[in-house]
Amino acid sequence: MRFIIHLGLGKTGSTSIQHHFRQHFEALQEQGVLYAGLRFETLGKKEAWQRGAGTYTRLSEAELTEQFKGFAKQYVAYAESINAHTIVLSNETFSAQLSRLKPFFDWLVANFAVEFSVYVRDIDSWLVSAYEQWGLKDTSKSRNVMTFEEFAKSGRHRIAGDCLNQLASFGYLAQTHIKNMHHAKNKDVTEDFFSTFNLPLIAPPQKTNEATNKRQRAFFYLSNLHRKKKLKVSSTLKKEQALHRSGPHHQKFVTQCRPTQDALIEESILKEKRRVNRFLPADEKLPDDVKFKAVDNNIDAFAFNLMDSHIKYEHLLEELDSELLLESASKLEYIDLNLSLKLLKLARAKRPNGKVINDKIKAYEALLADGHKAKEQKGRLKKILSAALGNLRKRA
Repeated sequence: MRFIIHLGLGKTGSTSIQHHFRQHFEALQEQGVLYAGLRFETLGKKEAWQRGAGTYTRLSEAELTEQFKGFAKQYVAYAESINAHTIVLSNETFSAQLSRLKPFFDWLVANFAVEFSVYVRDIDSWLVSAYEQWGLKDTSKSRNVMTFEEFAKSGRHRIAGDCLNQLASFGYLAQTHIKNMHHAKNKDVTEDFFSTFNLPLIAPPQKTNEATNKRQRAFFYLSNLHRKKKLKVSSTLKKEQALHRSGPHHQKFVTQCRPTQDALIEESILKEKRRVNRFLPADEKLPDDVKFKAVDNNIDAFAFNLMDSHIKYEHLLEELDSELLLESASKLEYIDLNLSLKLLKLARAKRPNGKVINDKIKAYEALLADGHKAKEQKGRLKKILSAALGNLRKRA
């Protein structure tokens, strides 16, 4: 039985590879390939960490080894029953847990044919992408938003080198395929992965890109900034400032949360590139310079300020006057009609006979009854992250 352990790393196309395995799970089995998933979950989810409730990292090393061994045996038994020859386990978090996983990997290597896969990426672009994913997008923790410079100095750009050094110290290098993702076959990591291990590519792969666009980056910055904060705004002036084009949050995002060449870690990045290059073939080495990918600092101020206002208006105090509530509802109707309707009903409680307020309530209720979640603003703003905003409201 052959095991393929795909270690990622993060931001190197791992999600696209995993998506392809999940999408063609049954067809791959017919070709002798059994996908074990991220955490041995594809044949059932017995443990909470297999269901995504918590994580295997909370297990002690002994518990982790015992449970991973048990699931590996289960997969081997099933694979043999369907005449499969290869089991694939893909999880980019493994790269940061190698020391705790070593007893399991040692057992696996001693009993089966095991191959490891590691994709690395030019650190300049990796650092920017990782910051957008983990520095801004992660709303799972209540914390202050890190600036790009703070994230760069946190040392995450050294994960690849640490992983490769550990694999070398464990004696696994001879059975590890190390690849620069920028040199992937046909510039597609999924196709490259399947080709490297002689696996059947059932269908043309589809890229799964989790990169954020500029409006999403602004949204995640704001959602992290205000997470679990109950804002108490009692003056019209403060609310107007929140909508102002040159508001303080917008300026902070542009000046502190966008990658720049003066991030003061150039030497550290160069050192890490040289460390990773020791494991790459000559024609795949990372370039010996530091140049962040082009970044558009001119965030859409209109979208940014609407999202800023949306988050803040969720915590409006009822003592705010009806005029401000009406103005707020009108500005937010392009993002969330339900929230706009809620604000209008607060305004109606203060001014029950207001014609404009009552007319708007009828209009909003009619749109919602027809299935509209937001109005469209032609030529300027069509739709802004309705799903993400809904998730934020559930967490609030």
